[in-house]
Amino acid sequence: MTGHATIEESVELTERLQAYSPGTSSSAEGLELALLLVEPHHREEEALEILRSLIDVAPDFEEARIWYAYLLVHYQLDEEAFEGARSVLRPLLGSRPESEAAALHLLSYIESELDGVDPVPGLRRALSLCPDWVLPRWVLAKELAAKGETKAALDHLQRARASLTTEDPRWSQHRREFERSITGRTATYLREEIGREIQALEFPRSSKIR
Repeated sequence: MTGHATIEESVELTERLQAYSPGTSSSAEGLELALLLVEPHHREEEALEILRSLIDVAPDFEEARIWYAYLLVHYQLDEEAFEGARSVLRPLLGSRPESEAAALHLLSYIESELDGVDPVPGLRRALSLCPDWVLPRWVLAKELAAKGETKAALDHLQRARASLTTEDPRWSQHRREFERSITGRTATYLREEIGREIQALEFPRSSKIR
């Protein structure tokens, strides 16, 4: 086993890998398999191969582009990966609101790292498309707090906290991972982080003492 998968999950993955055929399996099956490889198995390189093949066959498959870029940014962590992610995401600008918002959020980080571009405008554009997304709003709040815009940062943190929700067991693998990692609405770590940051901005002296 790899990652933190149970024996049952490892058996399921083996069965799905055996059943998957790039020539005959659907794009949706390929996407679900790629995400299963990532979580809970942490086999990101294999997931990237599947996602790249999905994009090559169906360049308009927006979800594959989002996840391919996400994995490049979060697991390869080098300039070449960031450039590759940027090229994959740019065609999503002007696409469906959810796809464009995901692209804008990722691009705001990529271009901040590569070119020193202020991420705030990109984050604002993403939130204008998907205002209930938690992760980009949390990142925006941190950027504003760093600029000394405490009132605006607090407002965004409170709105982010209000948008947190719980995972529905009926969701597909893609929906579960999208809500955890892209929108952040079900990311359990964010609940604690947001609460701590609200307290730090509302009571800066007591937070410093701790």
